[in-house]
Amino acid sequence: AVVKVRYHHAGSPAFLEQTGDKINIYFTEPVHAITPGQAAVFYDGQDVLGGGWIERHVIGEVPAPAALAETVA
Repeated sequence: AVVKVRYHHAGSPAFLEQTGDKINIYFTEPVHAITPGQAAVFYDGQDVLGGGWIERHVIGEVPAPAALAETVA
């Protein structure tokens, strides 16, 4: 998926993982200016897959979920 975190953001590739009623976003490259309270919108091409409000931003390398690790490797 491609995720946009600002209106003028071109979008960045990311893996999405659903945990309960939340979605964890794992960007494949650093994204600047991610701020709690902003919207994050997920796209597949021009199609909107979903979105929500950013609750927190973890800086640094976050390992991809085990289910996605095989796709990354």
